[in-house]
Amino acid sequence: MEELRALEVLSSLKTVPQSNFVMVYDGTIEATTLSQKIAVNTTVQMKRLATKFTIGALVIPSITEGTATYTPDGLSVYLCNGINRTTLGGWDKDVVDDDDYFNTDSQEMSGPTETTIGTDTYEKYVTEDPIYSYPMEWEFNSKTEPYLMYVLRWKIVDDGSTSYKDLYYKLTLGRRAITQNEWYDISAKLTVLGSLYPEEPTEIYYYMDYLVKEWVDAYEVDSPNTPAVIKDTRYLAVPQTEYTVNNKNEVVIPFSS
Repeated sequence: MEELRALEVLSSLKTVPQSNFVMVYDGTIEATTLSQKIAVNTTVQMKRLATKFTIGALVIPSITEGTATYTPDGLSVYLCNGINRTTLGGWDKDVVDDDDYFNTDSQEMSGPTETTIGTDTYEKYVTEDPIYSYPMEWEFNSKTEPYLMYVLRWKIVDDGSTSYKDLYYKLTLGRRAITQNEWYDISAKLTVLGSLYPEEPTEIYYYMDYLVKEWVDAYEVDSPNTPAVIKDTRYLAVPQTEYTVNNKNEVVIPFSS
């Protein structure tokens, strides 16, 4: 059974269209084997394996630099160094290969809407659809440390002429691990001009919000993403959940998802 739990799961999490993506049925599969005429029963937990991110940002309405005035003109975001491979038991892999890492597609954020905090006014952006990764651990400042990349398009008016630039901001996740079955609601504050170069983004350190909750019960009432019904068999249907295995080293368990 340890070998079964250690089986790898590989999915393409780069683009997940479902707003309530669930990896596997949150139930159990029972296996029975006979060894020297003694029946052995065990249970394999088929847990949901992914981590969910909902991302927001507050942007300062304008910045003046010399004779130029910068105003926001659209914001997108993507996750860098996510993990697209895990194990059936939901454990991290012992060894992570370069191919296990991925960057999600850039995702346009909706907005802006005006919001006021104290005496300050900001433009607020949010993601329409969540972003996903499998569980992972990392060391701070490592080359594989996961982070959010915000791409803010600024409209620049200078001496009567108008131009546009995409500037890049890096927001590290502030932890050393992300774990399965959790929902991370992260919102940053962008109050400075970013970098012209995605390989050297401006690092931002201010979280307006950083909420981690159990995925199943986060925002049960008022969120448009609420909640995935994780016991609904439309996510994983296992037609047979009990097997008798006589003198065999392998068993095939069919399922549909």
